[in-house]
Amino acid sequence: FLSQGGAGIQYFFRPQRALLFEYRYFHMSNGGLREPNPGFNGSMLTVGFCWLQRPHAPVLAAAHHSLFRIFHLR
Repeated sequence: FLSQGGAGIQYFFRPQRALLFEYRYFHMSNGGLREPNPGFNGSMLTVGFCWLQRPHAPVLAAAHHSLFRIFHLR
């Protein structure tokens, strides 16, 4: 069994570019199903880099093209 909790922060230093910092605490054991059950506690620190891409909006693009056709036909 694994119980865990944590928190994290994303720091955007540019649009679509971010540094990621996370901390996680966890406890792992066999849940008392069998003896011995020593269990252990641990901590984990994560540092990462996020490279986000711009989301594509096909619905908005389709709406724009259909409005263009409506105004173009008139």
